Amino acid sequence: MPSRGSQSATGNRARATGESWRTNFRFYDDSRRCVLSNKLKQLSQKIQTQLAPYQQKWNALQARERTLLTTLAVLLLVCGFWLGIWQPIHNGIASAQQRLDNERTLATYVEQRVAQIVALRANSQNSGSTTVTDSALSGEINRIANELEMVITRIQTQERSRVLVVDEVPFETVLAYIERLSSAGVIIESVDVSSANEPGRVRVRKLQVRAAG
Repeated sequence: MPSRGSQSATGNRARATGESWRTNFRFYDDSRRCVLSNKLKQLSQKIQTQLAPYQQKWNALQARERTLLTTLAVLLLVCGFWLGIWQPIHNGIASAQQRLDNERTLATYVEQRVAQIVALRANSQNSGSTTVTDSALSGEINRIANELEMVITRIQTQERSRVLVVDEVPFETVLAYIERLSSAGVIIESVDVSSANEPGRVRVRKLQVRAAG
């Protein structure tokens, strides 16, 4: 069992070690701050040295010349803000509004054409034309799409209806497809299209149809 004297000596050495560590840390921290302060001073002096000729030229100018240069600098800042920030934002908003107006016009036109096709189909039904049954609906959908070389991206079943999605297709092809479906006895329940990147092409986000029989 260690004596009290040895325990006291051990404790003194531990305290001395701790004090030495704290002293060294403070010295290192003070040294690092001193180095950083010197670097900042050197950088400040370097900047002042580089700006000194311009400062002398500025001081040599008359008050009227300083006012003109200050006004010019403000105008340049305003122009930079307008051309670099405000104008692109304004153009983006105008472009988005134009696309929205185009899609609304397109949707209205499609609705009108679909209404005409449905009306023609109703007249043909009254004259005794054939209708597609539910079991033959999927086959008729794919057959007409293949004849028009239109690729259907997805077909989903909702009760008796089928919901079709097409990525990009010529607008006239969509109208021809709807007309062919209606002529075959398929009921057009709803159509949702949007403009594609290329002129004259659209995306069919939703074309919901069902069999009449």
